[in-house]
Amino acid sequence: MTEDVIVTQIQVNRKDDQQYFQVVLPRDTVCIKGIESSARISSPLAVNAEKFLGAVQLQSEGHTNLCYCTDIFIDQPQAKVMTSGFGLQDVWIHEAFIHSNAKETDVLHIPMCHVLYGCYKDIIGQKLGTDLEYIVTLFIWIERIDKF
Repeated sequence: MTEDVIVTQIQVNRKDDQQYFQVVLPRDTVCIKGIESSARISSPLAVNAEKFLGAVQLQSEGHTNLCYCTDIFIDQPQAKVMTSGFGLQDVWIHEAFIHSNAKETDVLHIPMCHVLYGCYKDIIGQKLGTDLEYIVTLFIWIERIDKF
């Protein structure tokens, strides 16, 4: 068996946006092993603004209940200020483990699933009352049959 990752991106442009999507997995998928999520915001946001963006819900093919549900938060890079010949300049360095923001894979075991149906609901745009642009990325780790 080999492991692989399927990457799915959801682009949000409007407040209170609700998007439905599906992720088609390869035919030789044996099971879903885990899911990771990430979000990058491109709209300007106040420093003390809410970091909670929205929620993702996934349902596996052939099952009537949810198989995965998670809240999505901004992946906030930590700003480091460096001096240059022209003054101060912001340099953004992404750190994997910032206080209480350690990212880990949510371990799942969903056998014989070939399609995931998903729904993403924007919450931050509704709270702030403005349109924000950001991308939510889902990393779905699968186990596949080895091909000789």
